[in-house]
Amino acid sequence: MPLRDFAILHKLGKGTFGTVYKVRRHEDKQLYAMKRVKLSNMPDVEVADALNEVRVLASVKHANVCGFLEAFCESSELVVIIDFCERGDLSQRIDRAKRGRRLIDEGQIRSWLRGIASGLQCLHSHGIVHRDLKPANCFIADNDIVRLGDFNVSKVLKKNQCLMKTKIGTPYYMAPEVWDDRPYTWSADVWALGCTAYELCALRPPFVARSLPGLGRVVKSGKFDALPRTYSKELRDDVVGVSLCVSPQRRPSAQKLAQVLGSTVSPQDSVATDVSLLKTIKVPNNRQLIGKVLPEAQYDEPRSPIAWEEKKQFPDPRKKALLDFGRKIEQSKAAAAPQAPAAPAAEDAPSPTWAERRKMLEKKSAALDARRAEIARRAAPRDEHLRDSSLERH
Repeated sequence: MPLRDFAILHKLGKGTFGTVYKVRRHEDKQLYAMKRVKLSNMPDVEVADALNEVRVLASVKHANVCGFLEAFCESSELVVIIDFCERGDLSQRIDRAKRGRRLIDEGQIRSWLRGIASGLQCLHSHGIVHRDLKPANCFIADNDIVRLGDFNVSKVLKKNQCLMKTKIGTPYYMAPEVWDDRPYTWSADVWALGCTAYELCALRPPFVARSLPGLGRVVKSGKFDALPRTYSKELRDDVVGVSLCVSPQRRPSAQKLAQVLGSTVSPQDSVATDVSLLKTIKVPNNRQLIGKVLPEAQYDEPRSPIAWEEKKQFPDPRKKALLDFGRKIEQSKAAAAPQAPAAPAAEDAPSPTWAERRKMLEKKSAALDARRAEIARRAAPRDEHLRDSSLERH
């Protein structure tokens, strides 16, 4: 779909890999976020990172992950269309609270962290490590639902691969093992979640320094100031404290954190998750062909978790179409069938008195007694015959 099919409303932000705009699609009049990445003069490794983000976004459907709609190339630019999160990101919420000199409500913080943990749980269970989790990459959709975004440096682990070595991410949120150039796993994302949780409570990062080497030393020490007592011990210790353990082995999984924060969604919950990892999108030798290797547009794909479950139940679209057609025929038959004439509406009558109700019950009881007597009378001859026959046998 060309750029002319969208109206660019305004710029949302600019990052290392591209610029993001708020746009309106002419065909459906809906708002989306458009990320434009200039591919000219970009080294192949960075182009591969941009295509990797497209792969991850197009592979994962989860309530707490930004939804993918389309990707195409135009004028040496990679254009990616994703869900528009109208309420900004968590870094903006932190800045707003800081300017207002007020702490963020714990219930709100727990809700956001629960969404982040749930999104990470989905990614990790399918071998995807974000590697750049931070407040600025946690976007807020309607109803304050948090969605993870910006998967440029994310890593899809190969089969039987569990460790990474590339030193990558935003320094304030990088785990000690990443600073030390040691192999790391998904637990580096959990550390970043802990940093994000701390910043939501304290309105500043847990580790700060005047230089990059100094920051590395502070992070590796694992020492940070205590959080305000305004927040519960569970949030301070069982979420922030354990997530910021220097030892990766002592950090909980995203699933465990989601449970602590009140989530009841399991990693096997197909209603909340639909993941089908696409193959690696390789950078073609001729960059003019990049548009040919991009995934198909997903505007017609269902956007809700319930619809994802229906898609799982009916993966063959032809089968689902036949079932839908059959339902429509049955509905048409039911609508065309002659309807019995409606009974005339009874006039409102006064409720019977207790005396009248008692007479009605006595009348029904007498009728039942008469019916029982009639049944006994008709059965009597047969009973006498049976009794006589049995006596004769004795």
